[in-house]
Amino acid sequence: MRIKLFGALTALLMLGGCNNGTDETLEPVDFASSSYTVYQGGEVGIGLAVVKETARDLSIPLTVEGPSGFALSADVVRIPAGELSGGITLRDVSLKTGDRITLGFESPSGYTAGSRSKTVVTYDPREAVRYSFPDTEVSFTEDMELHVVLTGVRSGAAFAAQEEMLVPYWISGDGTVNDGSGEIVLKENGFVVPKGSNIGTGHLIRSHTTDITRPMTARLGVADFADSRYVTRDDAKTFVRISIPITEKKDKD
Repeated sequence: MRIKLFGALTALLMLGGCNNGTDETLEPVDFASSSYTVYQGGEVGIGLAVVKETARDLSIPLTVEGPSGFALSADVVRIPAGELSGGITLRDVSLKTGDRITLGFESPSGYTAGSRSKTVVTYDPREAVRYSFPDTEVSFTEDMELHVVLTGVRSGAAFAAQEEMLVPYWISGDGTVNDGSGEIVLKENGFVVPKGSNIGTGHLIRSHTTDITRPMTARLGVADFADSRYVTRDDAKTFVRISIPITEKKDKD
């Protein structure tokens, strides 16, 4: 009788243990990227993401390892109910060459750290720059020049590129895509800023794949989402609107 009772109790405990392991499936939380870069005088956005929309507001405390010389916009990342992500910004104050900051987080109830449980922010001593376009409305002509003006976050209008820069760009609208197969593209794949200058130049060209049989419009700007060195100015002229008139297809050589 004692043996039967012990066996039944053991089976019940085992069954209870199995249920506890399967009733609550922990959802992963990850940093959006395993690495970020913050430039001199600049800031970078750092995100946390979940796989499924949250049923409740999540507050995820951050852990920090590294030197001083930076400021966080918050030490907790909040993901609102129904959302997939939230974020904070890290701003350079007085970081030095070689400085690296490691961020982690404490998983909230019902969640666990995923494959990117930590992220590393590396300091780049090149100055962050603000950008604007002197011309915001243009009518497309073949090989036309477009310009972007850069000012330093700390040096202001005195900014001068210490080496040649290629400022990344985006383009959207009728007949345009960023992979170079659209109707119009930048020949240089960005805006070229010569060493010692603060003005970038790009040349708009047609890909000559089709006739333009109706007027089109496109918008072009700096791809600041691809490189945190580039910052929108408060009074920004942040993109150029391009009118594309009807043209005939040109034969390739």
